[in-house]
Amino acid sequence: MCISKPKKVVRFDGEKALVKSGEDTKMVRSRIPLKSGDYVLTQGGIVVHKLSRHKAKEMLDEWKEMNEWV
Repeated sequence: MCISKPKKVVRFDGEKALVKSGEDTKMVRSRIPLKSGDYVLTQGGIVVHKLSRHKAKEMLDEWKEMNEWV
C-alpha cells in the first residue's frame, strides 16, 4: 500500500502543476482544475485527488506524528 503525503500547489498551468511538500518540489499532471494554494494527493506524477485545507492539515498532522515514532 502506498501512502501519499498532501502536497501544496505552487502553480497551475493547463494540465501541469508545480507542487511542494516540505522542501521538495515536483511537476505533476492534473486534469482536475487547480489553483495556487490548493492541496492534492499525487501518485506516479499525477494528481489523483484534491483535498480541502482542513483535510490536508489533518493528514499533515498525522504524517508528522508518524515520523515522530521513527
